[in-house]
Amino acid sequence: MKQGTETHDHARKQSGLDTKESVMGYGGGAFLLAVGLILALAVDKQVQGVEVHTIGWILAAVGAAVIVLTAMTWNRGRANRTVATTTHADGTQTVQERRTSEY
Repeated sequence: MKQGTETHDHARKQSGLDTKESVMGYGGGAFLLAVGLILALAVDKQVQGVEVHTIGWILAAVGAAVIVLTAMTWNRGRANRTVATTTHADGTQTVQERRTSEY
């Protein structure tokens, strides 16, 4: 068997920092918050069967939640978790985990 060490930075992959996936993030949350507050506080139009003010408050709450969750997720991504797997000559493996923080 081949002897070697493989190291993976799981924290960066789990937080999505290494992927090109689209995430809503701060911009989307701010947009929802702004549209929601405009609908809740500044729109005087009445639409039959639709409570515009209620929809506005819901959008504002969702926007605020997105901003808070984005901040929590990005802060969690700052702590690194590294897992190293060593394969020995006899075929056994040793796994070592190391956690570091950038605070």
